[in-house]
Amino acid sequence: MFKQAIRKVPAIFFLAISCLLLLSDMAFAQGQYLILSARYGNQWRNIDVTNQLKNLAARDARFRLDYKVFGDPAPGQAKTLRIYARGPDRRERMFEYADGSYIDGSQFIGWGNGQWGRPGDWSGNWGGGPVPPPPPPGPRPPGGQYVILSAQYGNQWRHIDVTNRLQQIAASNARYRVDYKTFGDPAPGQAKSLRIYVRGPDRRERMFVYADGSIVDGAMFVGWGSGRWGTPNDRWSGTWDVPRAN
Repeated sequence: MFKQAIRKVPAIFFLAISCLLLLSDMAFAQGQYLILSARYGNQWRNIDVTNQLKNLAARDARFRLDYKVFGDPAPGQAKTLRIYARGPDRRERMFEYADGSYIDGSQFIGWGNGQWGRPGDWSGNWGGGPVPPPPPPGPRPPGGQYVILSAQYGNQWRHIDVTNRLQQIAASNARYRVDYKTFGDPAPGQAKSLRIYVRGPDRRERMFVYADGSIVDGAMFVGWGSGRWGTPNDRWSGTWDVPRAN
C-alpha cells in the first residue's frame, strides 16, 4: 500500500502544477480589452493618468472614480476618465467613466499586473483625432449664441435621442439638473452624460457635455425656452464626438 502511494505522488504533483499554470494563464487573460492609455479631464483640459491607473489596478480590481484620485485638471467643470483600449478585433475603442462611477478591471487584460499602457501604444488623443481649436473669443449676445441641433443621452455605445424631451424641460426651466430618471437609462450601470450638439456663431458644429448631476444653463442657447430648435432643418452630423464648446 505504501509503494502504491509513492507511485501516485508524481501524478498528483504534476496535476497540481498543471492546475496552477492554468489558473495563472486565466488570470493574465482576464478580460478581452488591452489598455493602451488613460486620460482624465475634459475635452480642453485633460492629463495622462496611465501610470496612476496602473498603481490603482495593482491594489484594487474595482475602484470608485473621484477627482481626488488623479488631481483636478479642470476645476469646477465636469470630468471623466477615458480608458483607451484595443479589443480582440484589434480595433481601438474608448471606455468613459464619470466621477462617482465604478471602474471594473475584470474586462481588461492583465489589469492588476500593469503590463499595458506602454509609451506609443495609443494612436490618438482625448477625442481620438487632432485636437480641435477652441471657439473664437467674444461676448455672448442676449439669448445665447448656440443653436441646438440635437440632444443625446447615454454613452458612446448606447445613447438615445432626447431632443424632444429636452424641449419640454426647457419650456418650463431656465436651468436644469441632469438626471437619468428624466430621460430613462439607455446604459444601466454605466457612466452616462447628456450631450447637446449645437451650431456656433462661426457655423461650426460643437457640443456641450453634462454628466449626471451637472446643471444645464439654458441662457447660452438661442431660443432655449421657445423650443424652436432641434428641427429637421437643424441637421446634426450624427457623430458622438465633435469638438467641445467652451
